[in-house]
Amino acid sequence: MGLLGAVFSVAGKAMLNGVKSQTGIDIAKEIDTVKRGGTLDDVLYDVRGDVEGAAYSQHRNYLRRLSNEEFQRINTDNLMDVQIRAYEDEKRRRRL
Repeated sequence: MGLLGAVFSVAGKAMLNGVKSQTGIDIAKEIDTVKRGGTLDDVLYDVRGDVEGAAYSQHRNYLRRLSNEEFQRINTDNLMDVQIRAYEDEKRRRRL
């Protein structure tokens, strides 16, 4: 069982790293939160922060690549909250 446990441990770590690189969510951190007595709300709050952080960065990078004319044509009515924050920050950076 020792060898089999080691194989599953290595495979599990690889899978956790794959999830983190694809989604930005650190599952190992969430498991530790539960082990320390954290609630499901604590875990969901952390996951939301991880996801919003990645979404904010991705949208901000997209906005930076736009010209001023393209940026000014953005319709903010269809943006999510995290995208609105990125838009407002980029707007301040451009001083528009």
